[in-house]
Amino acid sequence: NSDNSLILDKLKWEPEVDLKTGLTKTYAWIEEQIEREARGESVIS
Repeated sequence: NSDNSLILDKLKWEPEVDLKTGLTKTYAWIEEQIEREARGESVIS
C-alpha cells in the first residue's frame, strides 16, 4: 500500500489504479518489451 495523501493534498491528484495493479501491469509490460527485443522486434525506448 502507498500513502498518497501528500500528492492528493498538494495537487488534488489520485492514482487511477492501486499500487499492486500498477506494479503488476508495469512488470508485464517490461517483460513483453524484453521478449520482443529478444525476437528482434522494435521496442519502445
